[in-house]
Amino acid sequence: TLSKKKSLVTLSYELSLINSYITIQQIRFEERLEFESQIPENLKNALLPPLTLQPLVENAIHYALEEIMETCYITIQAEELPQELTGSDAALKILVKNSGSAFEDNLLELLETQQKTPNRSGIGLLNIDKRIKLLFGEDYGLSLFNQEDCAVASITIPYRTEETVSC
Repeated sequence: TLSKKKSLVTLSYELSLINSYITIQQIRFEERLEFESQIPENLKNALLPPLTLQPLVENAIHYALEEIMETCYITIQAEELPQELTGSDAALKILVKNSGSAFEDNLLELLETQQKTPNRSGIGLLNIDKRIKLLFGEDYGLSLFNQEDCAVASITIPYRTEETVSC
């Protein structure tokens, strides 16, 4: 990934890296890891910064599977947000959900203001958010919340494809 030196890669490419990573983790954790990708085909050509999703999946495994004995369910979902909802260009929302762990309330804010010392995953979360904001602006980024016994990392970026990006 890093050798390509591209500022953006397709969602399809990022998912292929995650699938390889998950394959390795499924060998390690066997039936304790269930992974599902719910990405509509028409969104797989969307562009995003490289290594945006993989660290979120890695965090899910670290904070859920390595801490509990139950099965961890990880799901990646994507949806296009129409212009009417965003007030500007169409946007893409990508969710990485996992069972077995939860985010601390206001975690990103606590990390940004250094009220909480970032460990390995905290640095990664801040890095993802900052890279998205630098590339696309303050309206986009990472948010973290808990929903129905799942930790949810939500990424919002402009919906762009190679066809829509001018050279």
